[in-house]
This record gives sequence, C-alpha cells and structure tokens, in this order.
Amino acid sequence: MCIVSFKERVKNEAIANASLYQLNFINYEYLVCSEAFNNSYHIIRSDKRNYLHLIGIHTTLSAVDFFDKCFDGTLDEADFDFIKPNKSEKSVKGSVREKITVLPNMVRLFEQRLLAEDNFKKNKVGCAFASSDNRCTLGFAVSGHPKSLLKGNELESSKVKPVDLIFRKQRSSEGTYDELVFGNKADVAKYKDKIVDYISKEFIE
Repeated sequence: MCIVSFKERVKNEAIANASLYQLNFINYEYLVCSEAFNNSYHIIRSDKRNYLHLIGIHTTLSAVDFFDKCFDGTLDEADFDFIKPNKSEKSVKGSVREKITVLPNMVRLFEQRLLAEDNFKKNKVGCAFASSDNRCTLGFAVSGHPKSLLKGNELESSKVKPVDLIFRKQRSSEGTYDELVFGNKADVAKYKDKIVDYISKEFIE
C-alpha cells in the first residue's frame, strides 16, 4: 500500500481542482441575489491569483504562476511549503488540510443550493459577504473576488438567508448576464428594480 504524504496530497488536490476553478470561476462572472444582502445582490468575479490564497500554502511562485502550474499539472512539492510568519507549521497545515478537503466542493459551488450572509466575520477573517453549501463557506472581498475558504457552514444563523438567484455571463462578455443558473423567472420580480440594468431583457419581459 502506497502512503501519500500530506504535501503530495496537497499538490494532487491543487492540480485536480484547477481545471474546474478555471471553468466555473475564472471563465464566468456571476450576479447573486439574496435577501441576506443589504443591496440585494453581489457580483462575483475571480482570477488566477485567488487560487493560491484559497489553498493557503506558502510559495515563492507568483500567484499566477502557481495557478498555471496547477492547471498544467507541473506543480512540484518543492514549489511550496507551510512556513508563514507568526504561525506555527502545525497550524498552517491544519488550515490547509481543511481547505483541500472542501476544495472539490468549492469549485462546484454554483451548482448547489446556497446560503448567504453579508459582512461575514469569522475569527480574524472579515469578508464583504460569504456563501455556503453547508460543506464549505467561501468568503468574498468587496471586489467580488474569492477571499477565504473555510470548511463547513461558518455563516451566522441569525444573518443567513437563501440565495434566490444566480445569473452568469462569460467573463469576456461586455454585455448583460444572460444565463440563469439557479432560481426561476418568478423570483426575478423580487429583485427586478435592483438588477434590471444587469440582466438580459428576456428575464424581465
């Protein structure tokens, strides 16, 4: 029986999930609507640089180079470690272990029924908003970029509301959000006044 080291497992998971991160996060931009949000909606946009932070390891590679090596399968164990300032190696490994456990859930996040919270805070983590499928929690910056990946549902129950609508468009598109990936047209009426300028007319008519 071959024993896989923790470092090899991290490498394997980073490589295995890079293509779905590219497909679901980098290639698309999302408009997410929930009563949990003060402004009714948030826009989510991601790029290669976010992937490194979501895994939580330390590397001398640039964040873009790290993702590219994950994506093309050339990431090596020598490319990263678990040494971070003011943190023990054990605590960093513990955090990374939780992140890679739920990384496969995160890269498919928009395929799930989601919960949301505005102004998310957990320990030292502060995010503009966060969403959870109950297996992982993904926090986002004000810019809409993914900022923090946590294991399990870490949303505050008193502030949580369901995500009602998820629209998306190709990241390269300058147009409106033209695909509804979660929710139905009946739900659009609740948010119409806030999002009418962002979504295709077919959803309003």
